[in-house]
Amino acid sequence: MKEVSRLSQEKKKYQTKFGELDIADSEIVYFENGIPGFEHLKKFYVHFLKDTFPIQWLLSLENSDISFPIIDPVLVRIDYTFDISKDIVEYLGIEKPDDVKIFAIMTIPHNEPDNITVNLKAPLLISKKNNKGIQIILDNEVVCWFYPEKMMKA
Repeated sequence: MKEVSRLSQEKKKYQTKFGELDIADSEIVYFENGIPGFEHLKKFYVHFLKDTFPIQWLLSLENSDISFPIIDPVLVRIDYTFDISKDIVEYLGIEKPDDVKIFAIMTIPHNEPDNITVNLKAPLLISKKNNKGIQIILDNEVVCWFYPEKMMKA
C-alpha cells in the first residue's frame, strides 16, 4: 500500500455542531470559493445521521457553528433536473452522472415545521472523484424555493 493512501485515510478530530467527529482527509469536501454568504469557509463534511434521514448535514470544518441541513432534491421534486456548464463539469472532473452528488440546502426554522423550505434554485454539486464542491445558481425561473410541508397539505 502506498504511503499516500494510508495518510489519506488517517482521521483527524474536528469540532462540529454534532460534537467531535473523526474525519479522514478523503472525506473532506473543498469549496474553493466557499458557499455564497460563507465564502471564507472552504472545508466541509457531509454528515449522515440515521435519526434525521433523509436529511444530511453539510458541516463546516472551519467554524463549528456553521452547518446546513441538505437533502437530495429528487426526494422533494421527482422531476428535478438542470444542465451543468462545461466549465463546472471540467472543474468537478465529471465524466458520468454518477461522478457527482447533488444536494439542496434546507431551511428548518426552530419549532416551525410548516415553514421548512428546500432551495432548489441553488443546488450543491459535490464531485465523488476529487471531493470538490460548488454551489451554482440556476437560471431556470421555474425552479425555486420548495415548501414540502405546505405541498403535502395541498
